[in-house]
Amino acid sequence: MTAKELFNTVSPFLDMQIIDSKTGEPLTGVDYLADSKCDLYNYEEENIYGIAPKVDKDGKPYLAILIEVEA
Repeated sequence: MTAKELFNTVSPFLDMQIIDSKTGEPLTGVDYLADSKCDLYNYEEENIYGIAPKVDKDGKPYLAILIEVEA
């Protein structure tokens, strides 16, 4: 599944973050999917290798989307 397919499936009111599946490093901040200018859309053609629920420091839930970044 690509990130774009996921974005079309889930609620646009979710917060998400793109994570490098190999290093665990965040590639974006936690972005609101409904914002068409968010950084998430820079990765919409990437394949997803995992999805994990997370909670930020303020207790707000978001989804961590794991992708493999080509070197």
